[in-house]
Amino acid sequence: MKKQSLLSLFSFFVLCLSLKAQTTTSTIAEARKIATGKPVTVAGRVTATTQFGSTAYIQDGTAGIAVFNSTFATSIAIGDSVKVSGLMSAFNAQLQIGTSSSIVDFTKINVPNKPVTPKIITIAQAKDFENQLVT
Repeated sequence: MKKQSLLSLFSFFVLCLSLKAQTTTSTIAEARKIATGKPVTVAGRVTATTQFGSTAYIQDGTAGIAVFNSTFATSIAIGDSVKVSGLMSAFNAQLQIGTSSSIVDFTKINVPNKPVTPKIITIAQAKDFENQLVT
């Protein structure tokens, strides 16, 4: 095997190990406070899959967050319970897990599918419910 191939394989291995050592948070609201570029792991219910392209959305009882990963978006259904690990990032000032160059690891939790009920809010409250399912 060539040196470059070994170096690439080693780099991939180190990246995988770093994602396994994720910062685990108990809520999405806590994850939203973590600095961009830092690893995070959250759990929640899926509120959107491919409706917005490669970005899916999840939320728990505290907040919501975007997950930028096309494999994730196409592998899950609205109402699925999931655990997601990746790097915190921002796109157009919107927080998300994942970037175009980072790995997002996810697990679909084996519990019954339960779609999230939208929260009823006013236009003035919209900024307080970023990435959550609202009406």
